[in-house]
Amino acid sequence: MDSRSRLPRMPRGPWGRLDRWFSESQFNGPTVVIAGVTVDYGGVAERNRDAVLQRVRSAMMLIERYDERRLRFLARAGTRILLMSPSVGNQYWAAVNAIVLDATLLPTRSRESVAVTLVHEAAHARIESLIHQTRRMAPRVERRCVEEEIAFVRRLPAGDEATVRAWEAAKRATLESPWWTLRTNVRKLVESIARHRRDLRREAGPQRGTRS
Repeated sequence: MDSRSRLPRMPRGPWGRLDRWFSESQFNGPTVVIAGVTVDYGGVAERNRDAVLQRVRSAMMLIERYDERRLRFLARAGTRILLMSPSVGNQYWAAVNAIVLDATLLPTRSRESVAVTLVHEAAHARIESLIHQTRRMAPRVERRCVEEEIAFVRRLPAGDEATVRAWEAAKRATLESPWWTLRTNVRKLVESIARHRRDLRREAGPQRGTRS
């Protein structure tokens, strides 16, 4: 079979099975298919669902218009998008072939920003279809994914060249402060939990006091 059409590999061994079990347990809600890709939004707070889904849909439509091959790959590979709150940031989970997006952040992000994130994680899925990614490979893989982000932004309607170049330089500079470490992931999870709790409190509305 042509390596370009191979599906992402699944981790083996007990840790791989544990990772798969945990990951699959997160797919517990309603889904919608956008551009051939299944999006699971059960992890989104009820009050935020419309806004979050609209942001994801508009981001995917942007990718479909300017870099359709990426969405075609995700659809062909059966890669799903899982919207979670809380979440350990945005990640690609090889165990279940899914892109995870932190739904607590989506309402505040632009469609372009969400599209760039999807391009980054789709690059992980593409690489996984060729070779299993390990922690040792992370710096090199993340550099490749950042370059895929930059290539996508270059496909968008021309903006101010100086601004684009400055963004590219800043994006490459982020590689000097690794975001894929365990410590960083724990910090992102704590921040996401805090945002999720605020969403739940807003959804519940003001609580009445009780008399003693």
